[in-house]
Amino acid sequence: MKDLATGEFHYSNLAVEQAEADTDLRIDTRRLPATILRSESFKLTAIEAATNQYIAVGTDYGVIHLIKSWGDPHRDLLGADGQITSMHFSSDDTKLVASTSEGSIFVWDLTTSSPFHIATASGPAIGAINSVKFSSSGALIAAGDSAGNIIVFDLVMNVKFTNSDHVESINGIVFTSNDKYIISASSDGNINVTDVVSGLNFYTHADELHVGKVTSIDLAKVEVGDSSDDVIITGGEDGFVRVATWNESAFLAPARLAGHVSEVTSVRFALLSNIFYSCDESFVKTWELDSATMTYSNSISA
Repeated sequence: MKDLATGEFHYSNLAVEQAEADTDLRIDTRRLPATILRSESFKLTAIEAATNQYIAVGTDYGVIHLIKSWGDPHRDLLGADGQITSMHFSSDDTKLVASTSEGSIFVWDLTTSSPFHIATASGPAIGAINSVKFSSSGALIAAGDSAGNIIVFDLVMNVKFTNSDHVESINGIVFTSNDKYIISASSDGNINVTDVVSGLNFYTHADELHVGKVTSIDLAKVEVGDSSDDVIITGGEDGFVRVATWNESAFLAPARLAGHVSEVTSVRFALLSNIFYSCDESFVKTWELDSATMTYSNSISA
């Protein structure tokens, strides 16, 4: 079963269909790929991206399959341990970071021919890493673990700081577009804002959020007229999707969108950030940001 919003597989014995590239990716999925991630190069069309479009497929046995957008295998990235739980391409697509269920983080340089990671970190996290992200500049990596820790590294995996203000698992983590803050969503029901320079909690959002766990988060810089704003979407245990503009310590004009009847497991902006997706265990839904209305809903089938 494929989560169409995130590409995560609950189980599968079928080939993967990649509609954006107008092709089928005929890969063997009998060993349960854990995560599929599209690189930012997908902003280009399939014709223009003949040499640099990739899809990263993380497995439950620590190998990441790097596939060309049109379906041809590129190479395998080796060296990770445990199930791949989260992946992120750097903004220039030259590096890939991945986290595992064993609490480790690995970075690969995609410009070299070596299949092995160039840097690794293990030990600072307590339990599985649930989310890992590059900063917009690519100079930092942030990770959120199952014990509520935010760990920030440089590119050679030196720990810059650890923040433990969440009291339960971190389910998602994002950098603001200016890289000044990290915004994290947690099972404790809070959304925390952490200052990247000091490593200290800058603000905790606890009001007008979800009832229960905040299960997922995504952020996009959205152009509005002559200006641009960071817009945050979150999914909750309560079945709602929440949309708000974020500005320093405030969520502006928050909206709670109904449409799911069970826990929202993932939210994700499309490459065109006026569209975003949400999914639960049975349905994936498409939303239009400007009107905050659902434009499509479809069941997830195996």
